[in-house]
Amino acid sequence: MRTRQGGFSLVEMLIVMAVMATMLSAVWTASDMVGASVVSGSKSAEVTSRTRGTLHDIGRFVRPGKMTTILAQAVQADVVAGRAASVGQWIFPTDGIARTGFRFQSARGKSALNAGLSNRLRSLSFTLESGELENGVDDDGDGLVDEGDLVFSESASPTRVVRRLEECSFTLQGRLLTVTVRSAGADEKGTVYRVQMDQGFYLRNN
Repeated sequence: MRTRQGGFSLVEMLIVMAVMATMLSAVWTASDMVGASVVSGSKSAEVTSRTRGTLHDIGRFVRPGKMTTILAQAVQADVVAGRAASVGQWIFPTDGIARTGFRFQSARGKSALNAGLSNRLRSLSFTLESGELENGVDDDGDGLVDEGDLVFSESASPTRVVRRLEECSFTLQGRLLTVTVRSAGADEKGTVYRVQMDQGFYLRNN
């Protein structure tokens, strides 16, 4: 009588290898998807945090500003309407128009009785990077659109620069200054994550 010896036949080995290969492929795909999700969440959180931080810093800078000293950098709409001779000229702002720069004197003190004016001018200006045009296009091929730097200045000396923002604009409506900031960042695969936030700050009128 013949007895079967222990072990696997070649066909059985091939079947097992095929099943294992399929399982390993599924595990690899799932692992890759989880890794991509983690990277995506991390980059999105980084851009969100950066945007909030920029708005926080702007708020600290503009809250002491006095309405009577506000000037804004003219945009093309101001030139067309005859309010300015050129884009970038400092003019008295018109309510409701978004502009890329504001300049003002800050108030000293916390109440109307002691809110004198500081003799220092403060300004915020968003300036496009070299090679970028304000056209909604990624001109320099880095994945960001119309990016530039936000320069914080007191008197003539820059005090801080926030780099590589896609937008920073200021819209004055009465005493309310609404700041719009859009930040972006790309991951290792070139996927760009964008976050835009608006925040309003009331300026002092005393």
